[in-house]
Amino acid sequence: MSEISLYRTTSEIQAFINLLSGKWKLPVIHELVGGPKRFGELRRDLGNISQKVLTDTLRMLEEDGIVERTVYPDTVLHVEYYLSQMGWGIYPILREMTIYMHEYETFRGSGREEEGKNCPYFVKEAIGKKRMSEYSERIKAARKALDESEHLFIGTGSQINTAYGVNLFSRLLAKKIYPDTYKLENIEDLIDRYSNIFPGNEEQFWKFWTAFLWFMRFERNVNEGHQLIAEYAASRDYFAATTNADCQLVRAGLSAERVFAGLGNYTYLQCITPCKNRVFEAEPYLVRLKNLFSKGTFTSSDIPRCPYCGNYLVPNHFRTRVISVASANTVASQEDVIRFVNKTKGSRTVFLEVGCGNRMPNIVRNRIESSVIENPNAVMIRINSDDLSFRFPEAEKQAILFNEGIKTVLPDLLLPEGNY
Repeated sequence: MSEISLYRTTSEIQAFINLLSGKWKLPVIHELVGGPKRFGELRRDLGNISQKVLTDTLRMLEEDGIVERTVYPDTVLHVEYYLSQMGWGIYPILREMTIYMHEYETFRGSGREEEGKNCPYFVKEAIGKKRMSEYSERIKAARKALDESEHLFIGTGSQINTAYGVNLFSRLLAKKIYPDTYKLENIEDLIDRYSNIFPGNEEQFWKFWTAFLWFMRFERNVNEGHQLIAEYAASRDYFAATTNADCQLVRAGLSAERVFAGLGNYTYLQCITPCKNRVFEAEPYLVRLKNLFSKGTFTSSDIPRCPYCGNYLVPNHFRTRVISVASANTVASQEDVIRFVNKTKGSRTVFLEVGCGNRMPNIVRNRIESSVIENPNAVMIRINSDDLSFRFPEAEKQAILFNEGIKTVLPDLLLPEGNY
């Protein structure tokens, strides 16, 4: 696709404004982000809207392909409305609008009242201790927030792997995975080199990805940090989002249906196009490729191909320039994240963020900050030895911060016998 210049899209912007013009279209879309709803539910949740106006709004959204409906021919006929695929495409725009208004209100000086004032007790007690210099006091406050919470949202990033010895910027790791071909490069450099497959590099592409995927997903053990998180979350109402594609949280015991891997999942391959919204188990392909490479018998006929269209199969990861795992089958989607966060609004919820940096912040870090702002009963626990800064400063009012190492904080926070 050719690059779109913002200076040449005046008509497209106006068309978008026209598409969503009117008082009630955006509120209806916002309500349906939480899942399908009946007409009566929508009217109740929207508040001051007449039956005729809601009927007309839904009809216009249906005609424009934003909303779809299903008619259930029960004893009492009922209809459910839900967002279409194109409708879901509007959600990120709504989220950015919300984020912008938080920033704008802060800029205009019309943000929330001073920290702690009128906060619910659950939050007020926790944030009152977050800046205490004593580590033990912060641990006690965070443990108390966890104990009293109704819901748990977990976010993990690359630091949790680095803390337990897997650093993609380490040349030693590259030497471990590629002992015969190591050339003073780190894994990140190699991923950049082999992010695309094309005629002429297929063998080198799959030599790199076979060894890397096998080590990251199948050979190495689940680290202690992921095990601690999974064991703690097992008895809680939880959901997790991660920028790591190595499936460590699921291997540790969390349900794949409750873990959103926003950048992909090394468990799977997918069509490079993709021709279908499907993923394929990577392990049998990798076993065969490992055997072929070890014998030196790999040929062009051994290149993994999509069983539907015959195009290349590639790792299910954003660095291969294809769709995210969020769009594929068998795994949690972005819509599942949204439904969980919406369900927790107004409830005592802890957002536990472990080792999430600013490299890809919209997957976990920014999502957690904005979700905390939207829930006055939420407490955020951020564990990050590199960067405790906030994109949305208002979220810090509800945060307990740890710049100590993950291997120190997680056991003290999550184990019953924590050394706090």
